[in-house]
Amino acid sequence: MFTGLNVNGIFIYLAGLLTGYLAVRYRLTISDRASQVSDHIKDMEKLHEAAVAFWSSPSDPEKGDDKKIRVLSGLTVFMRIYPAISRMASQKSPHYESLVSEYFRACTGGNFDDPKRQADLPKAVELSNVHAQLVDLLRQIRCDLSSVSMLIEDSINLAKGTWESFNSTFLKP
Repeated sequence: MFTGLNVNGIFIYLAGLLTGYLAVRYRLTISDRASQVSDHIKDMEKLHEAAVAFWSSPSDPEKGDDKKIRVLSGLTVFMRIYPAISRMASQKSPHYESLVSEYFRACTGGNFDDPKRQADLPKAVELSNVHAQLVDLLRQIRCDLSSVSMLIEDSINLAKGTWESFNSTFLKP
């Protein structure tokens, strides 16, 4: 039944299958991460619109805090994916984290909670500047996701996770 098959041929076939599986898995992971970064940028655009509208007009006690609520809900959505994007940013993570802090302060700083707040156009301009820097950095991060260094880093992390799982399962003290 298995005449003509040798061990080397089977090994090469299995190595090819494993390589193909890992390549497809890697591509799907990169695609998913790039999609998350793109969604994060879209969420930031909505937050930016709400924050600029908030800071470009005075508070209106008659209408309530609709604009303020839109900014706060935008920040909530923004912060939900923050840890995942920070991990994806790899070496750019410290820069990303500092820009996010600056963006958060630009959105909610100053007289954000003042019911008699006046329009603050310099604040809206500051917000737009930080927003542009953050979007630019996120686009760089999205491009870096498919780099060779990211592949090596992911492979090392996968190996560490596999080793830790093996140790905790089979080599319990």
